[in-house]
Amino acid sequence: MVEPSLHAEPGEAGLPAWLLRLALARFPGRPALADVVLPPNLAEAWMLVASLAGITPQDLAALVADASGLALAPRGAPDPALAKLLPESMARRHGVAPVALDDGRLVVAVATPDISQALQELRFAAGGRTVEARIAAPEDIEAARVALYGATPRSAASQHGRILDLDDEGAETLSGDAQLVRFCRALVRQAIARRASDIHIHPLAGTGVVRLRIDGRLVRVASISLTVMAAVIRLLKAQGGMDSTNAMVPQDGRASLTYQRRRYDLRISTLPASGAESLVMRLLDQSRTFDLEHTNFAPWALEALRRLASNANGLVLITGPTGSGKTSTLYSLLAALNKTTRRIITVEEPLEYELDGLTQVEVNNAAGVTFQRALRSILRQDPDVLLIGEIRDAETAQIAVQAALTGHLVFSTLHTQDAVRAIPRLVDLGVAPELLADTLLGVVSQRLMRQLCPHCKTACAAPLRPIESLFEQVTGAPPGARAVGCKHCDHTGYHGRFPVVEALEIPDTMRSQLLRGNSDGDALAAAIPGHWRSIESNAANWVISGLTTPDEAFESLGLRLWTTLARKAGVDAPIAALLGSSESVGTQGASQATALIISTNVPMAGVLCARLEQLGQVPLVVDSPLAASQALQSEHHLQLLVVDITEPDPQRRAYAQELRASLAWSGLRTLVIYDGAEAGIVERMEAFGMRSFLPAPLDEAAFEQRVAQLISEG
Repeated sequence: MVEPSLHAEPGEAGLPAWLLRLALARFPGRPALADVVLPPNLAEAWMLVASLAGITPQDLAALVADASGLALAPRGAPDPALAKLLPESMARRHGVAPVALDDGRLVVAVATPDISQALQELRFAAGGRTVEARIAAPEDIEAARVALYGATPRSAASQHGRILDLDDEGAETLSGDAQLVRFCRALVRQAIARRASDIHIHPLAGTGVVRLRIDGRLVRVASISLTVMAAVIRLLKAQGGMDSTNAMVPQDGRASLTYQRRRYDLRISTLPASGAESLVMRLLDQSRTFDLEHTNFAPWALEALRRLASNANGLVLITGPTGSGKTSTLYSLLAALNKTTRRIITVEEPLEYELDGLTQVEVNNAAGVTFQRALRSILRQDPDVLLIGEIRDAETAQIAVQAALTGHLVFSTLHTQDAVRAIPRLVDLGVAPELLADTLLGVVSQRLMRQLCPHCKTACAAPLRPIESLFEQVTGAPPGARAVGCKHCDHTGYHGRFPVVEALEIPDTMRSQLLRGNSDGDALAAAIPGHWRSIESNAANWVISGLTTPDEAFESLGLRLWTTLARKAGVDAPIAALLGSSESVGTQGASQATALIISTNVPMAGVLCARLEQLGQVPLVVDSPLAASQALQSEHHLQLLVVDITEPDPQRRAYAQELRASLAWSGLRTLVIYDGAEAGIVERMEAFGMRSFLPAPLDEAAFEQRVAQLISEG
């Protein structure tokens, strides 16, 4: 393949179009790359191209290095002594960072290989020392500069390297109490503007980092020196009513503010860490309204929630991991039930939102207000509806069930993987199955998934990515859309989240099992009516409708997504073959190769590549055992070795010995494709440890079955 030029063409001055040409050459199957208009800023363009290509910024750096013939720069915090070898002003002017000394040469990380003229200036600035350029992503270059020179000036920060303009006076440093106050105010304002739920400030690689949790994912938005970080944490601790002088013990605090006529509570938590203190601040919008009609539940799920909440008494559970939206769902249900004719009391730890018309009790163990004591007192307050923040022990579980038995409608949360497993969990906490048969109305298990950005998402078209092909195999339908990335979604491809649920309204068949004392999860699952839909099936429906992607569904549900959908579809071997795909497990390399082919027969290598791609594999072809061994050092997702020996070779025994010497250490499952007319070839290869063989010409069905079998064995 002819590599595209990495030099600016006439009329491209200042524009990173060379980066786009490289991506188009390496990823011709990504139509979004052909239509994109790049921003002129290299850092922003780098993030956008990586997003559209479906790789990380570091993977893109590897591609640039390969195409330019330059080496990759080392990652991680550089030696602080390097700051003395190159002035900060010169490093920022040319967009580089000194990262190493190699035999007296100063190694600088660069994001563009066309810097021959800049190298002369850098050499002069470095006191005549030879300067060697190596490729790195812009964000890694900025992180190295921050680690060497301190906090990032406003003028040098890119969209993904800062979050704030510190003030209106143009100050370039963070010093003095006034500057710190402005920093913290701007930090919170920016977090609110970007819909962040949490602000994280903590040490990382010898410096301080600020990250925001946006749509459930942490996004690095600023790097600051450790000195500035410590000062910011002390100020925030003081604002939260904590001991700002004590960094040796964990602390919790609270603060509040009003911004754009909305009131926010800030829940602040600190934790002593190795070398420095870390702080997390949760933002709670107290002006937020809770309404089932605006929760983005699917219509069928809304109806199920309304049915559960319409009961006069009984127990309703919401399950899911931390951050899955359980509290928002419960508050929306309580808001729907909140009428002047009802008394609603909640017991929570901590109390997150204040709702008018409710009596809300916050657990305070230090003051003697425990969950159990509060619950026992609340039952004497004549409530109609009771919310227990979480069932976490046997006593709380018993009180919740007793309250439901005595005529109260009780809502609570539980940490279980799915709806059915909530029942054996309650039994483990000491609740008799017979009592659950009388009290448990239903269990709703939910997750929050990111929603595709409506401004940039594009229809899913051929060629499908491996994870998209897998999804089509197990559902019979391709995904409706795929992520692209634009300025509206910070080039992530997603904007906002929505709940995906499974709603188990306890059927009579399950109650009969419980009345007989049977609380086994599998037996209870078998008693669910056939029309019931699991959370995995519901997630698949959202993907088919183009609201989210298979990547996001897998990120939220894990391997259960594939195993559950495969079982429903009656698919066996093809799924096992694809579960090991590097893309399926959420890791991406520059090539994402999963199958290694050793072949000198070009036509056969082409056939093997095509067959493996049809099975969702990403093939890599080399021409010798030595080249295969070298590839294994850099390709970390390989799971299958295909050896093509269809060309006659009088030195076959020596070749088999070379294969074993070069590759036995890898432990890769190996399939040998051989010429059936060559006598004794299988026996000679078996003598050197080969166990799986197929003759040429290939039978497509046999090849698919054998590949699936080999991968599933791992």
